[in-house]
Amino acid sequence: MLFNMGLIFILDTVYSCSLKNSIFFHFYINFNCNRVKKPRHSPRNIETGSNEFIEVLIHGEINFSLLGLTDPNMAFDIDTQVIAHYPLRIIVAKTHPWANRSGVYFRELANQNFIGLSSNYLHNQILQQLIKQNQIGLNTIYRSPAVAVVKALVAKNLGVSYLTSLAINDDDQVVALPLLDANQPDFILAAATRQNHLMTAKEELLWEILTKNKRN
Repeated sequence: MLFNMGLIFILDTVYSCSLKNSIFFHFYINFNCNRVKKPRHSPRNIETGSNEFIEVLIHGEINFSLLGLTDPNMAFDIDTQVIAHYPLRIIVAKTHPWANRSGVYFRELANQNFIGLSSNYLHNQILQQLIKQNQIGLNTIYRSPAVAVVKALVAKNLGVSYLTSLAINDDDQVVALPLLDANQPDFILAAATRQNHLMTAKEELLWEILTKNKRN
């Protein structure tokens, strides 16, 4: 996981969290530090982007979430605590001509087939910002709501893509290249909750766990 929980999650009350491959999911949690109880239900996995999680957080469907942001100062009556900053990478297949390069400039993507994420991911907002900044167009051949699908298609050398380093694992069959452009936006991982939400003791403990390992 993104952080060391230090406690056992037992199914009880709904929250939101994320795995290292950027697949967000709802899980049910109850802290019991004395003994482990068998979970009563299986977690309900949902893969989506931060934009959608902001909506369900605002409407009270979840109390907490880990979000990807470009600006932690949100205007949605949401409190955020920045946990870490992650750079964004161009990913290519291990057989791609760029695979042995030390980095690429964003404008070079104009000559490549591009595989993107669906619109509810923060990546698209950053992508549009860079497209406008570099005054280029992308030949987007496919969009997927699943990060794993994007990486799998890139691994087959069907195109290149653009992901946060948080979404890239050592066992992915892709090469992650840094962008050489100056003044790049980065991906901010933040814990979020509604300002009007009154936390229970368990929720305060969860919030402490989500934010205690924050990095600059």
